[in-house]
Amino acid sequence: MVVELYDVRSVRGEFVASPTDGWGWFLSNSGWIIGDDATLVIDTAVSERRTAWLERSIAEHRRARGVSGPVSVALTHVHGDHANGAYLFEARGGTVFASPGTSHEAGLGIRRFPGFLSETPWGDVRMPSAIHAVRAERTLDLGGVRATLRPCPRVAHTAGDLTVSSSSGVLWAGDLVWNGVTPLAVQGSVEGWLSTLDELAAEGHQDVVPGHGPVGGPELFARTRDYLDWVQDVAATAVRDCTTAESALTRQPRSDRPWREWPCPERDVANVMRSMAEQRDQPFELLAAITAMLKVHGGPVRAPS
Repeated sequence: MVVELYDVRSVRGEFVASPTDGWGWFLSNSGWIIGDDATLVIDTAVSERRTAWLERSIAEHRRARGVSGPVSVALTHVHGDHANGAYLFEARGGTVFASPGTSHEAGLGIRRFPGFLSETPWGDVRMPSAIHAVRAERTLDLGGVRATLRPCPRVAHTAGDLTVSSSSGVLWAGDLVWNGVTPLAVQGSVEGWLSTLDELAAEGHQDVVPGHGPVGGPELFARTRDYLDWVQDVAATAVRDCTTAESALTRQPRSDRPWREWPCPERDVANVMRSMAEQRDQPFELLAAITAMLKVHGGPVRAPS
């Protein structure tokens, strides 16, 4: 029996692969742009199994186009659901591009988050041995279509975000944009993320591929911003009243908001804690945020294979 791990759809001639098993932890979009001379893959997957599925689909689409040429990878950031499989493309001769921040973090190796994840059935994943750091805007000519890689100038979702915009008119936003899935800010800056969203929204993109959730349009910038604005408001309440993130969330619950049904609600408390640390100009306590998420979730998270 063949298991279809992803649903692949075409957007302006580019291909977006979305997981068929939902939008839980470590499940994200991937995709590829096929030119006459080369192919660019945008993000991979968390496991060997999932990335191998993507490789097969990419090969099928390339054969259908009668295209050979090199296959490169652009990583929008370092998180495992986007980056863990990049080494498989590198092993076949592909070049891996990422921001300097992602390149640095990748050098620390795969993160399996013991205690937070009950298991990590990801296979023998590892980070690429060499990542080409994109320090400034760089355009790749794939043959008939161009892809422009832009490193984010500030800490946003992470300290190493990167977007890809194609000459076909598609923005691959990575985790700077989410659609119908609770965002995660524990390794970034809520304030910096909001500034970045404003800049992206002003660029006039009409087709937007989020890191998580269905493809949409410019409304996704506002949707992500509305959630992060709420996180900041809840955090401001907690800081003002000298209370905890948990307490502030009971007074401004997600049940009253458009994101009340979004998966992974345990991320709310960690996001508020991140924003509280920013507003107080204090170090963020990641372990405390993980503990708070585990309490809301009811125990360790089960990662996909």
